[in-house]
Amino acid sequence: DTCAASTTLGTTTADDAYVTAAKALIDAGTCDSVSSNSNCGTDATSYYKEFEYNGMRVILSSGVPDHDAESDQLIPNPNERCERWQYMKIPIDPAKKSPGVDTDMGVIGLAVTGGQFFNHLANP
Repeated sequence: DTCAASTTLGTTTADDAYVTAAKALIDAGTCDSVSSNSNCGTDATSYYKEFEYNGMRVILSSGVPDHDAESDQLIPNPNERCERWQYMKIPIDPAKKSPGVDTDMGVIGLAVTGGQFFNHLANP
């Protein structure tokens, strides 16, 4: 199985299966939705990776944080973390947009821990 090389922060590494899949979706222009799979709770895998592709920075995440979750909360979250694989394409050197724009109710950011940030109006 041979994969193209990607360059991140001056080092060259072989693409893993997730990066290869994301590049294929980007090239095909066919990925416009996100859905959870059946890997949830302790079975879910944390993953986060940034790479440059086609002149854009691509951020790829499983949506699962790399730390304990669903425990030790004052008000328990009724939701269980599940893998929600997605990527974002942003400019290599992003700039603040003026004026600002409203965000959708879904994911608005990806954390380097693998987790996700949601619109402040979203709730469980």
